[in-house]
Amino acid sequence: MKLRAGQSVTMRADQQFRPGQTVTVVALIDDIHVRVDWGETIIPIASIDCPGVEPEPAEPTEFELALRELYRGTKPHHRQAALRELVLAGEDGLTDFELEKRTQIKQTSIGKRRWDIQNRGMVVDTNRKRPSDTNSPSTVRCVTRLGRRVWAEFLLREKERQAS
Repeated sequence: MKLRAGQSVTMRADQQFRPGQTVTVVALIDDIHVRVDWGETIIPIASIDCPGVEPEPAEPTEFELALRELYRGTKPHHRQAALRELVLAGEDGLTDFELEKRTQIKQTSIGKRRWDIQNRGMVVDTNRKRPSDTNSPSTVRCVTRLGRRVWAEFLLREKERQAS
């Protein structure tokens, strides 16, 4: 919520303030506290009632951004399939060619979707290579701790969605 010094605000009822009591913001202390003119009291911003003023949304966390990636745009089921298989592979990891075999999604397509989730920190390149179907070296990728957390949350949400 955008507050500034000198702004009059209405308080919610609590032990210090009666409902609808108006005070003036003297100073912004940090992201969640202000000092008001009522005895130089420092209060949490959450105790201010500002009709018509919506709190600014918090910046999404790395986890929230990663989870959104599984649902985003085109081919979300391909990203979900890539993450699922990488989670199941564990520390052994997979190459894009192995992902293709496990998901039945062309290597070029599943590789792009793997790159999408890798960009969000759910997958990392290892220093290992394995031969592709043409015997050229192919990079092995593994799921990260973040990727495992995101997959667990995805499964939980899918279970809840199917139950409703």
